[in-house]
Amino acid sequence: MIIKKDMNWLEKKVPDIRETLKKYSTVFDYYGGYLCGGFLRRAVIEGSSEAILNQIRTGKKADVDFFFSNQGDALNAARHFWSESHGKDGLLPSGIDPRNKSKYKVPVGESIKGFAYELISWGVKHQFIKGFVGETPEKILNKFDLVNSMIATNGKHVYVHEDWEKYEENKKLCIVNYSPYTFSRALKYSYIGPEQNRYELDEKCREQFFDNAIKFLFEYKKLEKEQEKLKYSMSLDFGPLGNIQRDIRNVLANKEFLSLRDIPFFMNLLGNVTHDYNFMNYRF
Repeated sequence: MIIKKDMNWLEKKVPDIRETLKKYSTVFDYYGGYLCGGFLRRAVIEGSSEAILNQIRTGKKADVDFFFSNQGDALNAARHFWSESHGKDGLLPSGIDPRNKSKYKVPVGESIKGFAYELISWGVKHQFIKGFVGETPEKILNKFDLVNSMIATNGKHVYVHEDWEKYEENKKLCIVNYSPYTFSRALKYSYIGPEQNRYELDEKCREQFFDNAIKFLFEYKKLEKEQEKLKYSMSLDFGPLGNIQRDIRNVLANKEFLSLRDIPFFMNLLGNVTHDYNFMNYRF
């Protein structure tokens, strides 16, 4: 369950959070946006939001994500924020890849997968999420895959899963919703803090984790068979499943993520689905 807390709770954990949130007051006050997810989580764990912004500026692969109640607010907030932070007219050129900045003078546009409007301001990538909306912060957070990512603020209140602190204090990850992207996100979330603390998948999440890994691999293998039938005369779009094998292999390579006693069982299930020698003989 998502609970609402006073800003005092956040300010005690992140003393400089007020200074950071001032930069985004327009997003909060005019467009009803919420700063959610990984950036806020890391700020709480490391005790400084400005330190996290500096890490991003110096090469850390991360961004600042805002969520909204509708797509229109996401677009208008992105335009307004761009205008404020760059003194431009707020227009968003379409189809510009911010990762290819050498080709364009203005690093702003839609994300590659089309889920967000992306702006690079102050050396930090900001995403205004348009493909994932909700009427309230509770509805937005309840759609997230990891409980550890279920934290949000609008500068007035904090919204967080009731068990968020328990999982973070015990260095556990809890996954409650699944998509093909969940496995790479779980691996990303399993390393956190200046010492790159390792997180382990929580006991109660493991069975569901195995079931979903197998389900997505099975769907991937079905697409592979369809591709073989076509004899590569045309290429199928594997969509979100395109990297599923790679992502699950990477999860398995993180020895701390899964309990060692679970791995032989999991490997056997994967082998039955994939008939893949490399999966069944993975070295630990």
